[in-house]
Amino acid sequence: MRAGPKSRTAVVAVAAAALALAATGCTVLGLAGGIGYDAQHGRVAPARFGRIANDTRATAWLRDGSFVRGRWAGLDSTRSGESSHVAVLLRRGGELTRVPRDSVRFVMTPYARGKVAGLLVGAGIDALALWWLASASTAELLR
Repeated sequence: MRAGPKSRTAVVAVAAAALALAATGCTVLGLAGGIGYDAQHGRVAPARFGRIANDTRATAWLRDGSFVRGRWAGLDSTRSGESSHVAVLLRRGGELTRVPRDSVRFVMTPYARGKVAGLLVGAGIDALALWWLASASTAELLR
């Protein structure tokens, strides 16, 4: 069975729409989704501070909205009487900066995984948007 003019028009219209969407906005959605995914994976919660390797570049984001940058030097526990205090240690220049652990919301470290996961998330978002566009266009044209 040969394809008629209506089906050729539908295929051309879907292809043109897919290319137009990819050129004007679909990849922006994928890029934003991928960046968001990668940004979350360099974020370390206080419960996981023990997993950060020493001498890793780190930015401690504090509860008051400020931040402290330096090289991760670990955690330090001090006991005074019945209470104990834990501090985050960051090496800045030649000196150690102590930041109370309770005042740290999270620590950002470099996410050195090649950004492959973000690329895949972005490509998946793009593929879903193109599939949705193609199916909606095809259904409309074939009515």
